Amino acid sequence: MKLIIGKTQIACALSALILFATVFAHTAQSDLQTSLRNLFFDTYQTAKPRSHNDNKDSIVVIIDIDETSLAKIGQWPWPRTKLATIIETLTDAGALAIGFDMVFSEPDRTDPKELAKIAELKSETKFHEIISKLPRNDDVFKKAIANSPTVLGFIGVQEKTSINAIKIAGISWLGDDLSHKLQSIKGTIASLESLQEGAKGSANFNIAQDQVDDIIRSVPLFVRKGKQVYPSLSIETLRVALEKITGEQHSFIIKTSLASGEVSGLISSDDEELISASIIEARVGDFIFPTTDDGQLNLYYKKHNENAYISAADILLAPKEDIANKINGKIVLIGASAAGLRDIRQTTLGERIPGVEIHSQIIDQIMDGVFLNRPDWMNGLEILLTIIAGLLLIFLMPYFGPVPSALLGVSISAMALITSWVAFSSYGLLLDPVFPILATALIYIAMTVFLFTFADREKRFVRDAFKHYLAPELIDRLQKDPKSLKLGGELKELSMMFMDIRGFTPISEKLPPTQLVEFLNTLLSPLSDIIQTREGTIDKYIGDSIMAFWNAPLVVENHPQKACLAALEMVSKLERMNAENAFGFKAKKLSDVTIGIGINTGEGCVGNLGSKSRFDYSVIGDMVNVASRIESTTKLANYPILISSSTADACPNFAILWAGNLPLKGKREKQNIYALIGNEEYAKSRMFKEIKAAHDEICKQIGMGNKQNIELSKRRCINLAPANMKAFISSL
Repeated sequence: MKLIIGKTQIACALSALILFATVFAHTAQSDLQTSLRNLFFDTYQTAKPRSHNDNKDSIVVIIDIDETSLAKIGQWPWPRTKLATIIETLTDAGALAIGFDMVFSEPDRTDPKELAKIAELKSETKFHEIISKLPRNDDVFKKAIANSPTVLGFIGVQEKTSINAIKIAGISWLGDDLSHKLQSIKGTIASLESLQEGAKGSANFNIAQDQVDDIIRSVPLFVRKGKQVYPSLSIETLRVALEKITGEQHSFIIKTSLASGEVSGLISSDDEELISASIIEARVGDFIFPTTDDGQLNLYYKKHNENAYISAADILLAPKEDIANKINGKIVLIGASAAGLRDIRQTTLGERIPGVEIHSQIIDQIMDGVFLNRPDWMNGLEILLTIIAGLLLIFLMPYFGPVPSALLGVSISAMALITSWVAFSSYGLLLDPVFPILATALIYIAMTVFLFTFADREKRFVRDAFKHYLAPELIDRLQKDPKSLKLGGELKELSMMFMDIRGFTPISEKLPPTQLVEFLNTLLSPLSDIIQTREGTIDKYIGDSIMAFWNAPLVVENHPQKACLAALEMVSKLERMNAENAFGFKAKKLSDVTIGIGINTGEGCVGNLGSKSRFDYSVIGDMVNVASRIESTTKLANYPILISSSTADACPNFAILWAGNLPLKGKREKQNIYALIGNEEYAKSRMFKEIKAAHDEICKQIGMGNKQNIELSKRRCINLAPANMKAFISSL
């Protein structure tokens, strides 16, 4: 009992270390972990993208500077007077807000006065007088911006810049100020200050920072520059639209976990920075949207919809009535899809869309109230699930076999996947199944290796303990002739037997070593007695197998017959032991013990083999290999005792049936193998004669190759045969 306890404890301890390492790897948050997690979540989104109604109810319209627009209006950049016309047209058409996914950081190069400078026109020319009276393009654009609900965007960069973005939106914190957790920028590539002054909103439109790959999975809703916090283009445009609808001022409220009482708000004594809190959600008006702990929004994509786009050329050229029907009461985003403008992004759905559509999808997502949320407690839940899955396998696997344990591991992994999918599809929660599955796989592999290593050591321990047992005849000879303890051998005709326990591995897995040794003693002792009673010599015990031979070291008359009689008695003895529950397997719910026996008669070299300090009395030669291969073939023939043709020829009066021309491992040609059915007395019985006649008919039909008659003959023979022969006859 001590051995099994030690084995189990060591295997469990080593597996627990693997589980601890897996949990530690989860807390490390490596790029590999992120990639695996993204793989699952991207697959979920592909399987179930956010639904839409062909954009009929969408509040967002995208004005697209596409290839058609460039072909009709001219190459980019356009004169800002045209952009002013677009703004005025959209405003007149009833747009709630107009967000620009682009920056106007330099004066318009198509301004007439700028063109005059380029052409080096003299001040006294008449053309210059005409140009000097024209309004500047940027002034026209500025006026259009001031008279409309326009939001100008900027790009956040990590170096200081000359033009700063003007902060417009109000932002307050519900709970402590955690702006230090927001994505930080040092400078802004912003529009001209004169343009910003008239805008109703100012927003950041960075969407691709800190991504593991090129796929956009989240977008910062807020960024920090120094002490200033700026909203993203999507939510700032939504805020301006709300002000247009309600006629009231709106600001953003960012809620932290401290406000909800989820953490204690521990403070570091060094820099008085909150170290345990996180950002959990933000609000503008009646719209609430969850965020990551650093203020980002997890994107839940709809499939790309062309109906959400209107070509910018149509706004400039189409009748105003048509435009009003499409724009009235809508939030408008202006961006570019033209290939040369390089604003194409990759989504989790495998689509490549213009960057402006990502801002559009964020607004849609907020308006729909459908989010993908990964709360700050999710890491703790995943660690808990990993520990539960790992411990469950660690504690149950020592009592299961490899196949049930594999099924258990697959079931645990499947439950982790199902739970993750249900959390995503029903509740919008991002539960990572990677580590529960990884822990299950690693622990299963480790426990299998550990337990099978220990089982193999136990089997070798049993084998080593039995291999020193010698036949009494050999001991007597050694006592009478000590000089025979020398290296060497002689060629003799022998009858070789191999006996092996069927299904020994499942038995060894379910029995502690002490009970396993007791089982082997209980079985091998009477079988060994039968061999020795029939004048056989037990060469060795090979784990759960017996190797024995006849006609050495003493001459044994009729040794093939005595080997066959021993085999028949061994099978009969085992049947009685199973019926009497001699091994106590019924209480353990184990199947009856079965054995396979192979016998071959031929010439082998027998003698003391080994070294001067350690040797065994044994047999070598091809006849030994043939006997071993015949024993293995009993599985194929579905019969416990098979003998070679040489043994069958030496036992003409025994009940023997042809088992087939069967392949033996390591032999080029197939060999005729025979099933030993009974002794000489049984061979004379009426039952066997009828069975043999039916069997001979099968062999005849097999020789003729008539498949239909073969099956008919098999049925007749099976009807005559006892239960233990039916499978054998069927396998012919």
